[in-house]
Amino acid sequence: MLVGVGTVFVGAGITQPTNTVAFSLGAGIRSSLSASLILGFFATRQVVDQAAEKLLQLESAADARSRYGATLVDEKYGRKPEYWRRVTTQASKRLYLIGHALDTWVQPEFRESFIEAIDRVARSGGSVCVITLDPSGSAQDRIADTRGIDYSARIRETLLAIAEDYARVPKGLQGNIEVRRLPESEQPLYMAVINDVSLEYSTYLMRMSTKTTMHAPFAISSPFGSTILADFGALRERCPRLDLTQVRSD
Repeated sequence: MLVGVGTVFVGAGITQPTNTVAFSLGAGIRSSLSASLILGFFATRQVVDQAAEKLLQLESAADARSRYGATLVDEKYGRKPEYWRRVTTQASKRLYLIGHALDTWVQPEFRESFIEAIDRVARSGGSVCVITLDPSGSAQDRIADTRGIDYSARIRETLLAIAEDYARVPKGLQGNIEVRRLPESEQPLYMAVINDVSLEYSTYLMRMSTKTTMHAPFAISSPFGSTILADFGALRERCPRLDLTQVRSD
């Protein structure tokens, strides 16, 4: 555990490549009258794609609440459904998500608010972008080998729900809804939900189970929020876009 002043490294478009990767993640939490958070993220890897190698650096400090905009730190699944539904209701011009499958969002307790947010943002001329793992890629094969998880059916469930709403949106506005897949050899290193005002962030690094990962919300205008927003944009540019008209339930 790292407590004190450190450094946070966030990669622009960082995902798990086919090459050997050495990661060291440190997170320190100090609770007192003012809570402090230190996130350390160090990545080293062999250069295979210069566009994916750009690293964005943030100077870390002891008080993450004031410097980075973190409002709390807990477990990814430590929040009640009402909390996550509120995240989607805050989206009017922007809704970005990245994760392995994101199928939790189309489960009964979240589906209505999630689909309403997609529809609302698209019809207002905003931007919706969802990025998932490629279910047929080598990254999925590695996950199956090391963790015994197959995300294929779960990703399909997410795609079907989004495609249904896509079909209801006027054709002139359908371009505002994007679903993209990571390159087939890459997997997400973090889960993020980005709306107009905030970032919900969880790292997947050094965890065998995504249900025990750290969760921290940040103001999107904070240094950390702005950096993850830029990182998402870099990923978006190089992830192939899916044709939602070709998503079928059969």
